[in-house]
Amino acid sequence: MIFAPRNRTVASAGYLAYQNVSTGAPDSGWLVLTESFPLPLGEENAKLAFEIPKGEQTDMPLSDQATGELRAAQEFFNRSTRNLTEALSTFAPAEGSMTTAQQVAHVAQTIDWFVEGAFRPEGFDMNFEEHAKAIQAYTSLAAAREWLDKSFAKAIAITSTKSDADLMAPLPEGPVMGGMPRKAIYGAITDHTAHHRGVLTVHARLNSVVPPMPYMDM
Repeated sequence: MIFAPRNRTVASAGYLAYQNVSTGAPDSGWLVLTESFPLPLGEENAKLAFEIPKGEQTDMPLSDQATGELRAAQEFFNRSTRNLTEALSTFAPAEGSMTTAQQVAHVAQTIDWFVEGAFRPEGFDMNFEEHAKAIQAYTSLAAAREWLDKSFAKAIAITSTKSDADLMAPLPEGPVMGGMPRKAIYGAITDHTAHHRGVLTVHARLNSVVPPMPYMDM
């Protein structure tokens, strides 16, 4: 999602611009959405403005869009989980569920898994038993956070080298988004990361820790 100031077009082909009229001012700004985002405002607050004419479009490389998604996912995750302390590393809300450290390690592992699987001929590694063993070894939240930082950094570095053709190439056939364009993994990473930061919010609340709002400092 990109907020563009007035008189500035930052949309690529196929994007639609929506005018936010909640303030009553028709030129209050444009909310530019990709095909993966629904219109977040009710009909009373938003209206379809126009489809951006092709000549007015500023094409944003798919790699820039994808790395932007990754950075946003990292920022939201880190902000909403920052009040979790090392003392809560081994906390689990129920027997058999992942601990706080394991939740974070799982997020890191999944980012690596998506990026690796998308860009290698053999596709995704479906040996989930081995993946689980790697996660179970984590007993330190600090160590899990370190892995997560490295995973985001690696994903951003790899993605930034990819052309639009690379990112539109189909994923290997198989049960994980087989045949979809590679760029689909970034939405999946965002969704998966958001799911687990939500789980960690529960971990925080169960320990009388107030989780910050993920999207901005309040």
